[in-house]
Amino acid sequence: MVVSHQKQFVEEFGTFLGHEHSDACFYIYGSVHRGDHTPTSDVDGGIILDSGVVTDKKKLYAIAQGLALCLTNHRVELQLNVLDRQTAIDGRFLSYDSDFTDYIKVRENSRVVSGSDSRPDLRGIDYRAGVLVRAAFNLRCDRNNILLLEDRLATNPQRGRERVATALNHAGKFPKHIIWLRGEGEIVVDYEEMQRRLRRLLPTFDVCLLSKIRENKLKLEQGKLLEEDYFATHAEALECTEKLILAYLEEFPNQTKRECALVK
Repeated sequence: MVVSHQKQFVEEFGTFLGHEHSDACFYIYGSVHRGDHTPTSDVDGGIILDSGVVTDKKKLYAIAQGLALCLTNHRVELQLNVLDRQTAIDGRFLSYDSDFTDYIKVRENSRVVSGSDSRPDLRGIDYRAGVLVRAAFNLRCDRNNILLLEDRLATNPQRGRERVATALNHAGKFPKHIIWLRGEGEIVVDYEEMQRRLRRLLPTFDVCLLSKIRENKLKLEQGKLLEEDYFATHAEALECTEKLILAYLEEFPNQTKRECALVK
């Protein structure tokens, strides 16, 4: 029996995570899980980190390195979502809706490859605010991209650079999502005004992080950011976004009708 390259990748990556990061839950679903995939099928799944919103960037770097090696051995297309338990449980910044999380939790629909089963923590919501949908997907995008960044820098540096630029853009614009969600105006364009409102809304968030994001974005645009610093720069952007979300969840722990259709 010939084992597909997708199956080989799943088992090799699962073995790596099981040995080096056993606290992470790696699960798959979709055609590879069902066994009806084709040679061009994506590997669909996720990694649930045993952490709060602000993830350990050293761990992400180590996982990204392991993933890059597995992709070198088994070149596949991936749709792996990096999640944390805090946003998984809260739901507002989780890019899965309730129908999808209910689907994944059914044993026949997905499989845990390594780590303890954290799928029951997934509690998707039915979004009401389009802004919240974009915020959740931006977080998903930036986490997924940092997971793949080591491989992209090795195989396509320009694409890696573009992903770093995307993370910086998302971090810089994320405060606008936060301000809108709390009814503070439609769109805040002025940077100083955005900082002022953000300080009032999220007093525990350090707005100086946004200045660093602006500096890094300018360095990247001017070609002054070294490729060897791309991962760290992406990590700083993701850290800023995650700290904004953490401050938001701490300041506003309860879902509102503005955010989701069904309030807890």
